Amino acid sequence: MKNTDTTQLKKLQTDTCDTLTDLSHRDIRKETDSLGEVEVAAEKLWGAQTQRSLEHFSIGKDLIPREMITAYAILKKAAATANHASKRLPDEQYNLIVQSCDEILAGQYHDMFPLHVWMTGYTPQYPAGPVGATKAAKSA
Repeated sequence: MKNTDTTQLKKLQTDTCDTLTDLSHRDIRKETDSLGEVEVAAEKLWGAQTQRSLEHFSIGKDLIPREMITAYAILKKAAATANHASKRLPDEQYNLIVQSCDEILAGQYHDMFPLHVWMTGYTPQYPAGPVGATKAAKSA
């Protein structure tokens, strides 16, 4: 791992701890899932399930490899392209998804994927949906 990557990883781990322990002094938004409502720091792009995972299953310090984030952005962009080409995804949604994926591929938002590799049974691709969707919604 490069020095820059190590520094960024340490900052992400610190930011993640701050997010979990001190929502009282931050702007928050409410996210919901099948378990109900959960508070997420407003500046974070992840959704309810990622927040729950951070709060209840923060195991170890090894985060999902950045290469996995890139791989899932490529996969989601390819799926959007295929669905758009077959007329199953409207232009506006397609453009927002592609823009979000391109930004993730350019290295933006990697700090929005804070889950640990030890999350057995929790697919690492899941946060790519909420992060991309939240980013796209803010762009729309």
